[in-house]
Amino acid sequence: MRVYGGGGYILRKDPPDLEEWSAQGGLELRSPRAFFHRIVRPVAAVDVQAAEETQWDIDCSARAGLQFETEKLRHRYLQLMLEYYNGHSPHGQFFERTIQYWGLGLHFYFD
Repeated sequence: MRVYGGGGYILRKDPPDLEEWSAQGGLELRSPRAFFHRIVRPVAAVDVQAAEETQWDIDCSARAGLQFETEKLRHRYLQLMLEYYNGHSPHGQFFERTIQYWGLGLHFYFD
């Protein structure tokens, strides 16, 4: 399990009327036990963000799925995740729009 959190402050902003403060926190869960000959491990995560610019409305991102790993790949693994997002658009000037979506993600990680 990993828990994280923090805050942010914009030092230089353009346009000048942007609000400066933001906060973020989350939780990641990784099963201590892998299945199917220690190749498949359940994983899940939730990330929550809020910003002064959006009147501290909560933006929530969640994902859960399976991580595929082997000793041969060492620090490399593949995740197949069901993903959900509900909050303000993370795409630049569209941040004032609220969006909601479900998705399926395939993620490859390596160190």
